[in-house]
Order: sequence, then C-alpha cells, then structure tokens
Amino acid sequence: MPVLLRAATFQAFVITNTIAMICSISTGFLYASASFYNEVKKPELRHLIAFWLILVARGAMVVAFITGTFTVLSHSLGIAITTTREGHSTIVRALIEYTNALDEELENRVGTTKDMMRMSNEAKDTALHEAVRNHHTITVQLLTQEGPEFCHPANNTEETPLYLAAKRGYVGLVFVILETCTVPAYGGPGGTIVLHSAVIHNLEGCRWKLLQWKPTLSKEADAYRWTPLH
Repeated sequence: MPVLLRAATFQAFVITNTIAMICSISTGFLYASASFYNEVKKPELRHLIAFWLILVARGAMVVAFITGTFTVLSHSLGIAITTTREGHSTIVRALIEYTNALDEELENRVGTTKDMMRMSNEAKDTALHEAVRNHHTITVQLLTQEGPEFCHPANNTEETPLYLAAKRGYVGLVFVILETCTVPAYGGPGGTIVLHSAVIHNLEGCRWKLLQWKPTLSKEADAYRWTPLH
C-alpha cells in the first residue's frame, strides 16, 4: 500500500507540474500575442484568458509542491532507520535539521520531522528501536530529544525501545529515555514490563531508576500474574 501511495503521489506530481508548465507557457504566449492586435476586444479577451491560466498554474504548482515533497520524504524512513542502525549520528542530525527546516517553510506546519521519526518498518521497528538495539547513545539522544512527548510504542515482538534497552543491559540508554521522554511506553512480550527485564538481568542501577521514575511498576504483573519483584 505505501508503495502504491508513493507511485500515485509521484504521478500526481508529474501531472500537476506539467499542467503548471503548460499554463505558464500559454500565459506568456497570450500576453505576447495580444500586443500585436490594434483592436481593443481581442487583447482584452486574451488578457482575461491569461489571468485564469495564471490562477490554474498557481494551483497546480501548490499541488505539485505538496506531492513532490511527500514523494521525496517518503524515502526518509529508510534513510533514518539505516543511519540509526549504523550509528551515523551526524547524518541523523543532518536529516533532522533538514526536515525541521522544511517544516518551517511549509505554511501548514505538517510536522515532517516528528512524522518521520515515528514511522516504522514492516517489523514495526522505529528509528529509535534500531538505535537502541545497536547501542548508539548519541543517536538515541537525538531521536528522543526531537519528540520527547512521543511514547515510542512496541514493535511486532511486543518490545518497546525502553524494554529493549533493559533487555540488552544498556543501562545508560534506559537513563537517556527516562530522562528525555515524558511518557515512554515500557511494555514487553507476554505482558512483561521494563522492570521485569531489569530484574531478570540484575540491573541494580536500572531497577532503582525505574522505580524512582514510576513506583507503581513493582505492582504490574505479566500475563502469568508475576510482578517484577515476585
């Protein structure tokens, strides 16, 4: 479906861009040809037609800009996930700065950067999942700082980035997510939560930080009714 959407959007871009170009060229031709007439009515008619062609061209240009922007940025998800997986924090920072600049240029402020950071692949992994999985601290900081209010939900294996960090023993990443995100999701497979993982892997500092962040975590049970401190 996303592939078909991109194809349809690109077709719309080509069509509207072509309409805008034809209308603009026709307008120039009408204004130029009107100067060769001595009669009053014919130049006025051509000017009127040219005026309406300008309006059509402007409308087509707006649609072409929107569809062209979507077509270009639809590939940013792959770029974001690949760069976060490889730990290229400089590229991630540049990508965020570019989309932020684009947000400022768009009048409707569509939130391109946040949308890109929240998109997921077929496994429902976001860029943050990949950054955590590959232990890229700077990239995790960049991604969480860009959207601190986002919860960062679980992927197809029911692992949230926060749970994944504890599961792999990346205590520093757990601290980064908790200190940056306001409402991070903390669930794991089978109804477990991040505190279950911290206890299982004997992460003392992580357990203390999690309970300080949300004391009620100690009372949340998994699918088998086991609490983290059971």
